Amino acid sequence: MHKPIRQPIFEGIQLVQAYWLDLHVIDENEAKQRIFFLWQAGSTLYRFEDGFLLKLASPKQMHCQQIRALPLCEQHGVISSAPLHSEERALLHTGDICLVNAAQIRVLPLQLNNQIDPAIWLNLDHIPVYETIQIPAGPLTLSIPETGKEQSLQAILGNKVPSAEQAAEAYQAVQKKLRKDSGHSLSSIALRSMLPIQFAAIAAVSGIAAVAMLGAQIIRKLSANNAQHYANEASTSSQTSAHTGHAPHGASSFRKSLNTLLARLAIISKVSRLIGRRQAAYLNDLMKKFESGDWQEALRHAIPLTKAGSETEKLQAFGVPGRRDQLKITGQSGYSNTIQIGDTAESHLRQLYRKAVEQLKRENRIEEAVYVLAELLNSPLEAINFLEEKERYRQAAELAELTQQSGEIIVRLWLMAKNIEKSMLVARRTNCFASLLATLERRNSDLQHQVREVWAEHLALQGNLISAAEQYWKIPDKRAQALACLLQAERAGGSIGIRGLLMKLELMPESFADSLFSIESLLHGQADDGSVKRAYLANALLELKPKSGPNKRIAKELLRTLVPEYIGRLNRLTKSDLQALTKLANATVWNADIPSISVAEDAIAMPLPSRATALDITHAESGSQHIWDVVNLTDNQYLLALGESGILRVNSAGKVLARFASPAHHLVISENKQIALALAKRGETYRITKLNLLNASVKDWLSLPLTFWSPYFDGVIWSACIDKRILAIDTTQDSLSVNWQVSDLPGSISGFRENKLKQTILFDRQSELESWTYILPERRLISREIFEKFPQRADVHTELDENNGQLVTFYQTGVSSADKVSMSVKVSHKSDISITLEQFIGTPAIQIHGNLILITLQTHAGMMCQVFNKGNGANIANLNLPGTSQAHTVFRNEHIIFFDNIGRLIDLNWLNSDAQNVIVR
Repeated sequence: MHKPIRQPIFEGIQLVQAYWLDLHVIDENEAKQRIFFLWQAGSTLYRFEDGFLLKLASPKQMHCQQIRALPLCEQHGVISSAPLHSEERALLHTGDICLVNAAQIRVLPLQLNNQIDPAIWLNLDHIPVYETIQIPAGPLTLSIPETGKEQSLQAILGNKVPSAEQAAEAYQAVQKKLRKDSGHSLSSIALRSMLPIQFAAIAAVSGIAAVAMLGAQIIRKLSANNAQHYANEASTSSQTSAHTGHAPHGASSFRKSLNTLLARLAIISKVSRLIGRRQAAYLNDLMKKFESGDWQEALRHAIPLTKAGSETEKLQAFGVPGRRDQLKITGQSGYSNTIQIGDTAESHLRQLYRKAVEQLKRENRIEEAVYVLAELLNSPLEAINFLEEKERYRQAAELAELTQQSGEIIVRLWLMAKNIEKSMLVARRTNCFASLLATLERRNSDLQHQVREVWAEHLALQGNLISAAEQYWKIPDKRAQALACLLQAERAGGSIGIRGLLMKLELMPESFADSLFSIESLLHGQADDGSVKRAYLANALLELKPKSGPNKRIAKELLRTLVPEYIGRLNRLTKSDLQALTKLANATVWNADIPSISVAEDAIAMPLPSRATALDITHAESGSQHIWDVVNLTDNQYLLALGESGILRVNSAGKVLARFASPAHHLVISENKQIALALAKRGETYRITKLNLLNASVKDWLSLPLTFWSPYFDGVIWSACIDKRILAIDTTQDSLSVNWQVSDLPGSISGFRENKLKQTILFDRQSELESWTYILPERRLISREIFEKFPQRADVHTELDENNGQLVTFYQTGVSSADKVSMSVKVSHKSDISITLEQFIGTPAIQIHGNLILITLQTHAGMMCQVFNKGNGANIANLNLPGTSQAHTVFRNEHIIFFDNIGRLIDLNWLNSDAQNVIVR
């Protein structure tokens, strides 16, 4: 064939099918290196006398002038190294692969004897191979490290406060003198020796003799325990739990009811007068101790005061406080018995405490002054500031942790104490790097670069590569790390790759020429997702608000393609987006055209709870995969757990983008959707695998006997429950590393919910249920609630609302019609709400998420998820998967995802009511 060729090679951006490496141009060693560089999974290599042909498994869009080989592209069924005329194409067969050389076409015969495996070129002798260690099966033993030890004020302040033994000698001397002078000590007329007799006598006179004996016994018990409660009140501290592994124990409903009953009995029987006299005498003695400067005894008998609005429950005391064995700061107690002293007496006592602080400061008795501030005046922040003024940074940091101050304060104090490891441990848990850096910059601290570097490393571990690059770039000698983060983001592709490219051009405008191929691919790519990527690019530019010339140039060029796609509704941008992009690009030529464009834009999105009528969606077409769990990712993609079959990453069309061999029954996803944990059930434990979706890497991690866990984490710290412990686990460590924990909980954990702001745990305390709510990321206990425990019945369901820690109880009230079932919903202590369900088989699964109630049930037609408004009980959506008896519902990242065991899922965005059906085959 001797046909003239008008163009000898392909130019510009093309969809490349294969590469030719000519041995007349490069030597064989160089050709082999280029083959390894160009190789992709599934490729096939053929050897000819004058070169190598590398045929790709799937076509790849590339810039022909930037390829280190001769690209071959498909043209009407023929793969050629140059464009062909129609006459030339007619002489070739479909599937032929040909080279154009010296104005001639050469067809390459692809035969098995020409095919070679490049693996034979690899020398693996220097790579050691180890035999797999066989681990014998046996009972699971798990050692969870404690995060700290309970500390008293003595321990924090270096044992400078006198111990109980030292102070006891002085106290006994006072008691001896009292017995000598008056014949009895103050403690010898304690309430426990007088109240039972007086109570019984007065009760009889008052006509309530029937309760006299019982009341006497109860008050004797409470009075005897009252001193011990005051002396050991620290052991009930909720603050200790966050750092020492001990749990707070709030007052049970029985104790509170009993306390109220005894208070009424005391008033009716006039025993309250005797109690009042005893407590008044105690207060008078206490004030004298403070006024005389007897600090040893004054501090050990002092009554802690509470701040206005304190969460601490105060129960009526029926005796007088006992003497403290040691000065111990307890932080926030769950509850305490207290003497009701009135506003005037409390104000006077507060003044005495303030005077004591000033006097102790003048005498340089720092430890006692700190105790009065933190414990008696309940002003821990003032005590911390005082320790900081005295440059006692370690003690200030420990006190800040004990009293649960903000992460920024704790981290800053540990940094000043030169304990970098402890400060960064807290910073990683509370994620307070931004506010901490702002404080350090205001103070012009030398630590700011060190903290910024740790923050950048933390962001990179979380998968926040763009943010990590921004922080690395602010450290002059760490800009290479910044570039590495941006390049990794680019390689990840999708929206994060676009953001990485723009940030690289913003920080390094000189890299524009090196990125030209990527830019042109985005601006002019004709693939199926080309318009979607250009919409991502527009949104990323609007978010970045670029100042560099290259990014403004990209914005101007983008408008040429974006406007026609907007008119054709190939993207979901708005006219205001186009106008903002025009202003950003300074593209004045578009100012006159864009306002005149008239396009019917999508209707304003309606949140699901606002719907007046129910949204009905049915997904009838079947797939072939058993889906165990689903996570919605960025760029309209999904991560699917397929049990023992592994994990799939698919797009909205069900096309498989990546496969992971690790078994998975449950998935945990990071906030940025770039890091995931896969949990596979293995007997009493779960085998956990870590997935980095940025580079598609998988790492086998741990086996843990989990009972509950959070479906979300920040990419580093993950919350889970093991036995009677709540743990914050550092997922970046190879072994189990606990960053924070609460242990020795008051009951078995029966419920656990967590979102980005709060963490709620439900405990079964036999006769009642109790919920604790922690604020995140500080993990500070903010509320506890006691709930009545409903009887265990098939028609009663209890669920925990993760947003507010409320207990929601569902109980069936009857059949309202032939195909409907009525159910009442009780939200904590509010009035009941009525909802109506479809007639169901078996037991429905119920979930609460914010203002939504999700009920998954089996009907005669298949599986159904009914969505209700928790505020009024209205049915706002019905999702149907017919022809199956196994389906589950998850609420992930503002999406309701309903999926089954035959490869189907319905994804409903509750923010805008958008829905899409996905099939996985």
